[in-house]
Amino acid sequence: MALNFPSSPTVGQTYTSSGKTWKWDGVSWVANTDVFSSNAVAVSALDVDCGLSNYFTKTIAANSTFTFSNIPSGVAYSFTLELTHTSGALTWPTSVKWPKDVAPVLTTGKTHLFVFTTDDSGSRWRGAVIPDYVN
Repeated sequence: MALNFPSSPTVGQTYTSSGKTWKWDGVSWVANTDVFSSNAVAVSALDVDCGLSNYFTKTIAANSTFTFSNIPSGVAYSFTLELTHTSGALTWPTSVKWPKDVAPVLTTGKTHLFVFTTDDSGSRWRGAVIPDYVN
């Protein structure tokens, strides 16, 4: 995705695209790390495309195997997956490490928030779940 920054910015001017904000410091555009927002992106298949957002939604009603793609390199990256689970077992990439090395067991008919974090371009992910929200 190409960014179209203003051609003659003033110091302190901000530019926002796809939920990310930059500020002109008089020399260059600097990513604003003070505020973070991201659009919710519905996962159409079972691949979480990390290049699209940091917040994803998915409803599953069958056995499902997730994959992660387009993981940013050279930075720490995290995303949240809001998963509505009506039925089926989940399989995660082998690079996901869970607390006590045990993937969570989900309650059907509930929504669960998964948080995944990597600091090595996806070689290892730390996964956590906040389970059992009422739909």
